[in-house]
Amino acid sequence: MGLDEVVVVDEVVTIAERARLVEWATEQGAAGLLQQNPVDPLSRTTPFFAAADRGRSVLTRDEGTEPDSTDLVWIPREKGEVFLPEEFWAVRTRVVSRLGLEALPDDPYKGSFLTCVSPGGDVHTHKDARLPLDGSPPLPLLRCNVLVQRPEGGGLPVISETLIEVPERGVWALHPTELMHGATPVVGARERITLSFGFVVDPEPLWGVAIGVADDLAPLVLDGVRASLRDAGIDPARAAVYDALLEPGAHTVRELADRLSVRAEQIWAEAHRLLRLGILRRPVAPPSADLRRYSL
Repeated sequence: MGLDEVVVVDEVVTIAERARLVEWATEQGAAGLLQQNPVDPLSRTTPFFAAADRGRSVLTRDEGTEPDSTDLVWIPREKGEVFLPEEFWAVRTRVVSRLGLEALPDDPYKGSFLTCVSPGGDVHTHKDARLPLDGSPPLPLLRCNVLVQRPEGGGLPVISETLIEVPERGVWALHPTELMHGATPVVGARERITLSFGFVVDPEPLWGVAIGVADDLAPLVLDGVRASLRDAGIDPARAAVYDALLEPGAHTVRELADRLSVRAEQIWAEAHRLLRLGILRRPVAPPSADLRRYSL
C-alpha cells in the first residue's frame, strides 16, 4: 500500500477472540492496570509490547528511559504485571498474513498495544513522528488498528479529514507518520476497544516499482504543472528530477536516480509529492471482497 493510502479489511477477529479480548480489557480496566493517555484523558492503554518476545517494546523496556530524554512522546508505565492474552497475538499473526506484512520489522517504540476509550472520549488529530533507526534517515511507520469493540456510535477513524467506515472485528491500516489521523467521540455506554500493531516501513522496495504520468491527466493539465514548476524558481537539479518524472511512459525511481546521478531518496521524495497529487500513478492490486483501499 502507498504512503497516502488506507486499507480496511473485515473480520480479522473471530467472535470467540472478540469475547475474550473484551473480557480481558474490562478486567484490566477494573483493576486499574490500564494507563491514562496524557493527551486523550478518556483513553487508557496497556504498555507497549514487542512482538518478538512479547516483552516491553525495545525503546520502552528500559525503566530509566524518560520521554524528555528521547524523541519519544510518551512511555506508559505499568501499574502491575500486564501481559497481553494469547488472543491478542493470534489476531496480530492473522493481520500480518492478510496484509502481507511478514517482511516488515516491529515498531521499536509503540510496538503492539490495546486501548480502551470511554464514552465521550476521542482520539485527538495528530501525526506520528518518523523513527530514525541504526543511523538511517527517519523512516515511516505503518500501523494496523483492529476495532475489537465498536461503540454504539462514533469511535470511527478520521484520516486526512476523511471518515473511514470500519466494521466491528475489522482492521484499518495507515501510515501514521504520513497522514493526519484521529477518531470521532465515542457515543453511548459501550467503550471503544482497539488493538494496535506497528511496523517500520522502508520505502526502498518501492524504488523498483514502475510509476508514470496518470493516463487520465489531460495534456493541458500536464503542461500547466510543468509551467508552474518553472515559475516556482526551483533549483536546476530539482527541476531536472521533475522533468524526468513527467516524461511519457513508465520508469522506476532507481532508473531515474541512475540516469540523473542523484540519490534515490531525492527522486522518491519528489515522486511521492506527485503521487499524492494524482499526477503520477503506480500499479494498484485489484480490490478483493473484504479489502477496501482509500487514497487520501
